[in-house]
Amino acid sequence: MIKYIRLIIYIDMKLNTKGYLLVEIIVAFTIAMIMAYFLLQIVIDLKNINEDYFVDTKLETDQIILTKYIMDDITKYTLKQVEIKDQKTVDFTFDKPNNTSFK
Repeated sequence: MIKYIRLIIYIDMKLNTKGYLLVEIIVAFTIAMIMAYFLLQIVIDLKNINEDYFVDTKLETDQIILTKYIMDDITKYTLKQVEIKDQKTVDFTFDKPNNTSFK
């Protein structure tokens, strides 16, 4: 009986000196992976928002450039006629300085 008690105490002492248990390692790994997943989701969302702002800025820049070209033509040439064909199409007819019409 004494040998049995000594064996239990010896096994118990061996278990307590091993350091981290496997369960603790699994729990810590799981928590780290959950945090990494949510951080990755935040980074992906911010990347998509940044791309949306870039596209909006690019479209506004293109619109400004087209507006500048139209304004330059209006001030450079004499506007002869404006014709609205549909909701998306407008024709401007100008007179060149030598009185030749073009669209």
